[in-house]
Amino acid sequence: MKRDEPSALDGAELRRRAEDRLRERGLPGAADRRQTADLQRLVHELQVHQIELEMQNEELHASRAEMEALLERYTDLYDFAPVGYLTLNREGAIQQINLTGARLLGLERSRLIGRRLGLFVAEPDRARLNTFVENAFVGQAESSVDLTLGPEEGRGPVNVLMTAAGSHDGQECRAMMVDITERRQAAEKLAHAYEEVETRVVQRTRDLIASNKALELEVLRRNTVEESLRLKTAELKDKATRLEESNIALKVLLKQREADKEELEHKVLLNLNQLVMPYLEKIKRRKLDARLKAYIAVLESNLKEIVSPFSSNLASRFLRFSHTELEVANLIRQGHSTKAIAEMMNLAESTIDFHRNNIRAKLGIKNKKINLKTFLSTIE
Repeated sequence: MKRDEPSALDGAELRRRAEDRLRERGLPGAADRRQTADLQRLVHELQVHQIELEMQNEELHASRAEMEALLERYTDLYDFAPVGYLTLNREGAIQQINLTGARLLGLERSRLIGRRLGLFVAEPDRARLNTFVENAFVGQAESSVDLTLGPEEGRGPVNVLMTAAGSHDGQECRAMMVDITERRQAAEKLAHAYEEVETRVVQRTRDLIASNKALELEVLRRNTVEESLRLKTAELKDKATRLEESNIALKVLLKQREADKEELEHKVLLNLNQLVMPYLEKIKRRKLDARLKAYIAVLESNLKEIVSPFSSNLASRFLRFSHTELEVANLIRQGHSTKAIAEMMNLAESTIDFHRNNIRAKLGIKNKKINLKTFLSTIE
């Protein structure tokens, strides 16, 4: 952007303003009657000319500040533009390049000046680049050209879209590069996805044709089966009638079995109360050591468990328990401590603790604040 010369103010206006400023300063000049009229006029002209020079100097400073601001804005726009700008000479060497262009080429800007652009282009694209630049110098360049910049250390190849135009004097070519790597990758992924879809459509079509043929065969097979089923329906009805009669007979047998079961349970309870429990009471009244008393208590508890719902429930719920773990679980439920259980079973307390942990794990309450005795007692 060019600015007018300091003579933007015309001579008459500049002189008028200079004389006004001279009068404001109150400098002696025409007032000195002792000097000759020529000397007074000469001094006056010199003072006016000096003020004119000062005003022109101020104008030049203002113009320079404006030009520097414009230059800074242009530099920012040029260097930090989102696209790469570069200027090439007729040999294809880089004369100027912005920061974005240097980033695309993968080198510092100072190391790019004077180097041929073709050195940074992948080998298969160099001939196309040379033809494109030559045509740009003679004003016959295509609108754009896709190029691949060779991979640099720490990064892969970069795809760019380049446009160019020759200068008016035919000595320079101004070019612009846009990074289209992501766009190219997206297009390749889209093409790959399209191919996959096409392949899947073809495969699905084949599968559908095969499924239709299989379905036709299945329909024929089912028609045959239905015909066979119709033939067997009458036979099944006859069998159903016979089965119904058999079910009636089985229900009568089941009722009789339930009655026999209740009678057997009654006899077991009666025999236990009359033939076993009295003798246990007599043994308990004898003077026995602590271990024998504990055994008698365990025996009595186990006999009660045999006739209670707990023992069957325990066996069904704890099928994964070993014999020892089941015995320890019974003793814990009866309220015996680890030490007492160890004495009864003639095992170490650490072994009992090991079994307790296994029991909690199999019950699903390991590492939970749940009392094992209370949990076992709630099982019915």
